[in-house]
Amino acid sequence: MRLFLLFCMTISACVILPGCSREKGEIDYVPDFTQMVQSGEIEQLNIVEDSEGNVVISGQRKSGTADSKEPLQFKLHINEFDADLEEFLTAHDVEFTFTSQKESRASK
Repeated sequence: MRLFLLFCMTISACVILPGCSREKGEIDYVPDFTQMVQSGEIEQLNIVEDSEGNVVISGQRKSGTADSKEPLQFKLHINEFDADLEEFLTAHDVEFTFTSQKESRASK
């Protein structure tokens, strides 16, 4: 019983405490990523869509723009890559590469 209670407390702490289950460098779309785009902090950006349509954005901040405690490399997950995101990145002069595993699967 004590072990079960300890397990429940650990799970609760991970849900309550921000970043408990995050990888190093993982950021939120809002406000972190959008602020980095708007302030011109992004040096490199790669967008990969898997065969299920899930999207991982990874990149690197320009050196000298990140807080010394934050890693220069970052990563985030979004549900889909849409025209609004492409327009947002283009409007802020962010160059990016986009790779879709959906397309490559469909072309085989």
